[in-house]
Amino acid sequence: MDQKLLHPGLTVNYVLKNGEVRPLIITRVVTGTKNINGTVLFDGPNDAERLSIEFRLNSDQLRTGTIWLEDVPYNEAPTSIGKSLVPGTWHLPQTMAAAA
Repeated sequence: MDQKLLHPGLTVNYVLKNGEVRPLIITRVVTGTKNINGTVLFDGPNDAERLSIEFRLNSDQLRTGTIWLEDVPYNEAPTSIGKSLVPGTWHLPQTMAAAA
């Protein structure tokens, strides 16, 4: 993955602890790494229990359906042979990964 593709505003996939994927909008690329900061969009309040990190959601976060995460690591090519989705990581959507 070419790090030049990463920029604030790009939507990537974030992996929940049960392996489901939610969109994450990049707000910052951590310099010198493929780690990112960004906002995850929930598919409802039930996603709070599916996050792989420890934190407490307040009622505003549940109402807006978003949470900001920092220093989220990259998991390269989760759809390749032998690779799997790793909770708490991000990856490019399949269409972007194929083009990259």
